[in-house]
Amino acid sequence: MEELTKRVEKLERENRLLRVISFLVLLTLSTVFFMGANKWNKEIVTESLNIVDKKGNTRIKLSGDVEGTGISAITLYESEEEPRLQVSVFEGAPVIALYDSEKKTRLGMTVYEGEIPFFSLSDSEGEIRLSMGILWDGAPILEFCGADGRVIHSLP
Repeated sequence: MEELTKRVEKLERENRLLRVISFLVLLTLSTVFFMGANKWNKEIVTESLNIVDKKGNTRIKLSGDVEGTGISAITLYESEEEPRLQVSVFEGAPVIALYDSEKKTRLGMTVYEGEIPFFSLSDSEGEIRLSMGILWDGAPILEFCGADGRVIHSLP
């Protein structure tokens, strides 16, 4: 009988310990849940976000300030972190740029001052060779440039 009494007392101690542990676990989980629920945020705030491939190479970069220039941009990269496409905002103007394998801008599109659509094609050195757009008065313009970047022929 004495042995049975010892065993029952031991079971009661273990049962109390189990209840205390269960209460503490439940309290901890509910505290974490309610703290997280009160601070739930549906936005991520960061200066830059890099999306990488399995090898760790940057494939897409979202930046609020590209290298301190004040330009916000989304840039898509080739496998060796070579920029190939960039969509950005520079001094209030939206800009789309396509790059070659040497990181030179080959095609550019923008809308200057919110009104003037502009399109340019560049050579392998990054110099604009052809540009076209629509001026403030609605007149089209087409310019052909030499290797030095100077206009050699212009239409309208």
